[in-house]
Amino acid sequence: MKIAVRTEDQSGLKDQEVSTRALASGDSLLDKITPKFVREARATFRESGFRGVVKRYGWKVFAAFFLYYLIRDSFLYIFIPYVLTRGLL
Repeated sequence: MKIAVRTEDQSGLKDQEVSTRALASGDSLLDKITPKFVREARATFRESGFRGVVKRYGWKVFAAFFLYYLIRDSFLYIFIPYVLTRGLL
């Protein structure tokens, strides 16, 4: 399967097709269940670095990153200790 990846060179941004096997580091289960968006973002980061990811995805990547860690940390550091101190678990 091929996906379009936007890369940046001296002449500007350009689209190219890259096979998903080239994006994956191996054929592990993690590589098979990784969403297409994440594989593309990882490939963009490898090709053009942090600036390329910001140019391609903008604030959406940072919003998703922030929300993921907000929810995860709230669960780990607020909800679980609360449940344990109340004796509900």
